[in-house]
Amino acid sequence: MISRLLDELEEDNKLHIEEAEALLKADRGNLYMFDYLAIAVLQRSMSLSSGFIALMRLDNFISAIPLIRLQLDNYLRFAAGWLVSDPHDFAFKILSGIPVRKQKTRDGKKMTDTFLVKKFNNARGKEDYDG
Repeated sequence: MISRLLDELEEDNKLHIEEAEALLKADRGNLYMFDYLAIAVLQRSMSLSSGFIALMRLDNFISAIPLIRLQLDNYLRFAAGWLVSDPHDFAFKILSGIPVRKQKTRDGKKMTDTFLVKKFNNARGKEDYDG
């Protein structure tokens, strides 16, 4: 059962490459700052997923499980780009080393991990988080 799920996850990893290719072809190949961030996120996601799969196949659950948290962090920090006024400036800051938690939403809220988790959890239909 686990082996089959890991095989499926490995197949899903190919979607990362397809997404990157689509991104590189969009807008006649013009790349913007947020595109560079997206490519970095895809690359990190592939690496985390590959590492998770390898560790799980070695029955090294203790080392594999923290990679799930890193993958969630990857998602949260990328998704934060939809909460800001200027996603390209946001991406530039991230790629320059300024953490997401040091940046603010278009409404002036600090994007801490707690805020982002609650914000995106609430995006599923619950009322907005003011945190």
